[in-house]
Amino acid sequence: MAVNPALIIAGVQAILGIAGTAAKISGARRDAQTAAFEAQYAQRVSEFNAQVSLQNAKLIQQSALLERSRAGKVKEYFLAGQRAAYAKAGVRQEGTPFQVLVETAAELELDLQIDYFNAQVSAHAQTTQAALDRAQGSVYRYNEVMAQQKRRLAPLTVGLGELPRLIQSGATAYNAYKINQLVKKP
Repeated sequence: MAVNPALIIAGVQAILGIAGTAAKISGARRDAQTAAFEAQYAQRVSEFNAQVSLQNAKLIQQSALLERSRAGKVKEYFLAGQRAAYAKAGVRQEGTPFQVLVETAAELELDLQIDYFNAQVSAHAQTTQAALDRAQGSVYRYNEVMAQQKRRLAPLTVGLGELPRLIQSGATAYNAYKINQLVKKP
């Protein structure tokens, strides 16, 4: 019983085509699984960064309050020193000398307020960064879900993409089989 070499070649092509498709499916699933892992890792990093930013905001606010308290004491000490110097010099605290004290106090208070405001702006920037990090984490979570979907759908998408080639290989193998059957009939 002689077998037509075209039938063997067509059969091998069909088998190799199926094996190639299976390998593509496996590769696509592995790629999707890797993408899901990377997205999950990036999501964790984003959440960590958000926590760090929130912690920084708290530290900035606490530091600003401490600095404001310290600077307020320095201001009071400075003004008390000025009043003492005026008194020692025999200057009464009225008129121009008193105006100088009031203006100095106002300038020092304004400096304190500006420093405190700048600290609040910095703390707000950290809080905003935390919100952005969390939003980015949500994007990464979406990417993870999509990668999981891609992994589940890999057999279908690869199979549909390879279907025309597999049909062609099957048709070639079938035609070779039919030709082999015709050759066998005497």
